[in-house]
Amino acid sequence: MNNISVGLITVVLMLGGISACTQSGTDNVNGSTLKQTSAQANTSLADVKAERSYHRAKEAVLWSQPIMGVAMTLDAIQKLGGDYNDIAYLSQPSNWKWRILTPNSVSLYVTSIVKTSPSEPMVIELPEVTKSTDIFGTIMDSFQVPLTDVGSMGADGGKGGKYLVLPAGYDGNVPEGYIPIRTERNLTYLMFRVIPSSFGDDDLKDANELIQKIAIYPLNAPRQRGKHIDAYDKVFNTVDPRDASYFDVLTGILNQETVVDRDRIMMGMLETLGYQHGKTYEPEAPARTLLSEAVKSSLDDLIILTRDIAGPWWEGIPAWMQPIKPVGPMTQFRFVTESAYATDPRAETYSMYCCAPAKLGAATAYIYTARDVDGNPIEATSNYTLHVPADVPVKQFWSLTAYDALTAVFFENVARTDISSLNESLQFNEDGSIDLHVGPMAPDGKASNWIETNSENNAIFLFRFYGPKAGVKDGSWTMNGFKKIN
Repeated sequence: MNNISVGLITVVLMLGGISACTQSGTDNVNGSTLKQTSAQANTSLADVKAERSYHRAKEAVLWSQPIMGVAMTLDAIQKLGGDYNDIAYLSQPSNWKWRILTPNSVSLYVTSIVKTSPSEPMVIELPEVTKSTDIFGTIMDSFQVPLTDVGSMGADGGKGGKYLVLPAGYDGNVPEGYIPIRTERNLTYLMFRVIPSSFGDDDLKDANELIQKIAIYPLNAPRQRGKHIDAYDKVFNTVDPRDASYFDVLTGILNQETVVDRDRIMMGMLETLGYQHGKTYEPEAPARTLLSEAVKSSLDDLIILTRDIAGPWWEGIPAWMQPIKPVGPMTQFRFVTESAYATDPRAETYSMYCCAPAKLGAATAYIYTARDVDGNPIEATSNYTLHVPADVPVKQFWSLTAYDALTAVFFENVARTDISSLNESLQFNEDGSIDLHVGPMAPDGKASNWIETNSENNAIFLFRFYGPKAGVKDGSWTMNGFKKIN
């Protein structure tokens, strides 16, 4: 019987993990209140183990955020009839059914989970970019540690190339003409954005022809190529489960992976939940109840944490924030500092985003908000306006995209997921500024400037600058936040 199969009802009812072992007496230590615990408080061994398991399950959710994104991507590919080494892509810009974390609607996405064997490297072959189509993206390991960027801003410089993924422990020869990628994992994750010059028929055709030239195959079996699966207008859901099935997915992918030194502490904690690496995890019903509560609590914690992930971007304006904490780009998204492993910032990052680059480039810049100008959470059931001043500092275009705060993906069943300056029907003000509207109802005559939010949850937004100019960073151009319409 699993350790958490005994005495679970007590801790589940308490939800926050506050066990019966807490006495009413308190001590004051350095000005803080410390609750005493004692074996005299009628606490059983089962109570202690259950409370410990609850908290370790919560920590496991934080630790596993990057690999869960990969696991759910594989699950989405498999539900479309694919598997490892197959390529899911969008033949047209995404609609609400493309449910990856905080996507945009102006790219054709390409994704795959590549599986190596101990003696067989895998090839990820990319074509040369064209005059009308470019590629941006990153090849990562299963914990979304960037291995290399690709395309015009990557190792091939837009000329295309054969990236050779060398499996953990591989000591064979590397043939000439390949770009070697060494990884300590068995699984490799890729997420590329194929960006056409426009969405006209000719440019979309060129972009789709380029996508078909992307190939994944074993080094010694180039004809065994993964198939291409068009995911456009099909549900591609990578949202984390909010119950015990989270651990079904997590342990399933962990069983496919290597265990490296930095994993061992958490793998030991998972053993107290009854999981053993390489074996099917089948917790009993009471344990699943505890796991469900822990998953929901931990994911809810992440929602709260990411609302204020980096504080105001413009000092004194409680609205726009930098989308990620500095430790991410400072460590090339490895989250390893001189003194610690930045577990919490990593969890916060990968609960909101996927596929961080090895190097931040100059192609785009983002700002993020979950609050209005008064500092309150933006409600998807209320209407707001956003005034965008004239002369947005971009070389290409800007866009505003709306997401459900609970899931960080597009709102369901909406006709439009974002607004961009590429929209020909936008209504600008005489001075070149523009007023954008979000909420359940479009203002009269302003449907072209409106994004629908149709959930009982809160909303979050990303404003993207494509080809950002200096004004984005030096403060010479600023923008206030969303104003609620009463």
